Amino acid sequence: GYTIDDLIKTFDTEFPNHIKLDVDGNEAVILRGARRTLAEPRLSSLLIEVRNDTREQVLQLMHEAGFASPRQLRLKPRSGLADLLFTRG
Repeated sequence: GYTIDDLIKTFDTEFPNHIKLDVDGNEAVILRGARRTLAEPRLSSLLIEVRNDTREQVLQLMHEAGFASPRQLRLKPRSGLADLLFTRG
């Protein structure tokens, strides 16, 4: 496996302007491996499916990366999941 930062660097891929993340509870781990990518202004938004138990970690990491408070797009109360849209600024 690759971190997002290493994937972009190693394969010289086009830089993303949006990322959708649905990783079943590993959101904070994935975001920590994307610190350089998250800091880059060309990345304008992320849609993240967040579990209740990882929500605070995700909010903190996204705040540190310069993203505004998220807009909740969908709440799935029975599963403890929510879709959050983060945008710059």
